[in-house]
Amino acid sequence: SWEAVSTGVAVNLTSLAVRDINNIYAGGATGTLLHIQSGNAVTITLPAGLAAASINAITIPDSPTGFERDETIYIGADNGTVYGSEDDGNNWTQIGLPETTGSVEALGCVDFLGQVLYVLFTPASGSSVIYRDWTRGAGGNNNMDA
Repeated sequence: SWEAVSTGVAVNLTSLAVRDINNIYAGGATGTLLHIQSGNAVTITLPAGLAAASINAITIPDSPTGFERDETIYIGADNGTVYGSEDDGNNWTQIGLPETTGSVEALGCVDFLGQVLYVLFTPASGSSVIYRDWTRGAGGNNNMDA
């Protein structure tokens, strides 16, 4: 049987990530990012540059509570940006991508603790590319390739 989870917002939500049964993240239009913890939805404040963007993608490294990166979250937006937070959304750092004009369509982490970050990016030219970052999402290194 299905049960609705209340979000408390009236915007179109387009992305979802689940850390565990009590911690859900949902993102969507007008820079909306929610942390739904034990049934209570709280809006996470995002960088000003995301106020008009749609949060298209969210990913969370596989990291159980108490392990390194257990509060890490990445978000990707339709304005072509990726941001990461190491403290459950309290502070954000933009992750550099090889291209800056386009849309982030999906994100994914692989391996325990999310050592590799993948970004599905559609540039303005329209031909999608998958970027891989071996530095756990730090970006701006020689190991990012298509």
